[in-house]
Amino acid sequence: MSEQNSLDFNLLVFERMNKGAVILRSHKSSDHEHALYETIYANPCFFEMLNLEPHQVAGRKFFLSEFLDDQQQEQLYRCESEGSATQFESFEPKHKSWHILSVYCPQKPYLVIMIDDITQRRQLEEELAESEETLRMTLDIAGEGLWEWHYDEDLIYHNRRWAKTLGLPEDSGSHELDFFMNHVHPEDVEKVTAIVEEATKTEQPYFSEHRMVLDDGSVIWIEDRGIPVKDKNGKLYRMIGSLTDTTRYKEIQQVLHLEKEIIQSTILSVGDGVITIDIDGKIDIFNPAAEKLTGWKSGEVKGKQIEDYFQLIESDFRDQAYLLELMEADEDAMRLKYGKDNMASLKNREGELIDIYYNFSPIRLPDGATYGYVIVFTDVSEIIEKQKQIEHLSFRDDLTGLYNRHYLKDAMHHLDSKRMLPFTIMVLDLNELKATNDSFGHKEGDRLIQATANMLKNCFRQEDVIARMGGDEFCVLLPNTSAAVAESIKQRILQDSADNHDCKSTLSLSVGYAVKTHEAESIDNTLTQADRNMYQHKWSQRTAD
Repeated sequence: MSEQNSLDFNLLVFERMNKGAVILRSHKSSDHEHALYETIYANPCFFEMLNLEPHQVAGRKFFLSEFLDDQQQEQLYRCESEGSATQFESFEPKHKSWHILSVYCPQKPYLVIMIDDITQRRQLEEELAESEETLRMTLDIAGEGLWEWHYDEDLIYHNRRWAKTLGLPEDSGSHELDFFMNHVHPEDVEKVTAIVEEATKTEQPYFSEHRMVLDDGSVIWIEDRGIPVKDKNGKLYRMIGSLTDTTRYKEIQQVLHLEKEIIQSTILSVGDGVITIDIDGKIDIFNPAAEKLTGWKSGEVKGKQIEDYFQLIESDFRDQAYLLELMEADEDAMRLKYGKDNMASLKNREGELIDIYYNFSPIRLPDGATYGYVIVFTDVSEIIEKQKQIEHLSFRDDLTGLYNRHYLKDAMHHLDSKRMLPFTIMVLDLNELKATNDSFGHKEGDRLIQATANMLKNCFRQEDVIARMGGDEFCVLLPNTSAAVAESIKQRILQDSADNHDCKSTLSLSVGYAVKTHEAESIDNTLTQADRNMYQHKWSQRTAD
């Protein structure tokens, strides 16, 4: 203690500190790497923090290399030689703890080291980083436009769907608020600015429905909503939200509004079926288009109940009785129901079902009381059929009826989730297509492709996605399929193709597959590996021949 008393230290201050403190004396050496340091004092907090006893520390001599890395040693040597101070973080592996070491040289050859335990802070930082990474992955695979506004960075991170909605490269990742506001329709900028400012000022949820102008000049409608996020101290530091393209909904809404105005101006419509009923549901007007669609004549139905001659079957299997119930409900309930699309099947006199679009509007008396209703309906069977055909063409290969490349890519990423693991992707190549086209013509080549498609349909489950990628290449997505099962499927395909004699040419396939087993693996890399394995199989077949 005599040596300690000779130093200009107030040890009583160290004794009362809530952080570790230790005083070292340096034993000079020309070589820093072999310089010894001796512990001449440590306060109670030091022993408690490192779980040590006084006899384990007092008078102990050691080399810095036992505890510090090269860079930290250099900092400490510089502090000692210059009589200055430094600070750095250090990890203590025995107790898996992190500390901040604050070092200063009060007088040579002594060093004072103050120790703060920051283990809990580091753990929280790691947990936060892990949570943010999970959020990033969620944003990337989500099916709608999602965003996260970091106030401290003044950046808004978004997922691929958000970027796609606004016509940006899907890998753009983030944007500034000014970028977003610069794309808001000029007529909506003032409104949106006020909504954003109000949401951030009051720390309340944000919602805005407005137009956006894309880089190509096109205009879309969006619904943009967000929820503020506060830290543990109650300070607002982020907002997360979603963006939805409502352009189609807006267009339909405008059409419905126009149709309602037309109904109000004229009950009898040339092209649409129009029926008027009184408050009790008795038919008054039944126009020619309504006669044609239902099969009933006006004279047969006048004065009779609507439910007997206008029978609707909606998608939820409720019939026209539900329609009448809503007609008798209050106006707000009717507006809630009929401000949207109303699609149903109309059961005509012959019992046939016709796809129709329908709407109705109340007939008001001068005093505002409801006298009855006007029902307007249109045959949309042809439109529905065309929509089905368009959907089929957009997702299906014309020649084989299998899914096409576009659908496969979307399905691959939609199915890319933990619950689908192990996830197998199988790539197949038709070996003899060119030879068949050269020898027998493209018609026979098409037959060979179709025979391959038919064989593949029989080899896979209903939930598997089979697609023709183009030309002679096929691809199959097999969720919840292990490598062992995939190998057995491969062998069955090779056997079935060898046994196929429906075409002039031999049905020969090269098959490769790859399996994603961990959530962190890239599904695109799995597809690439499956393609490589297919080419390896093709090469091995050529070598064997």
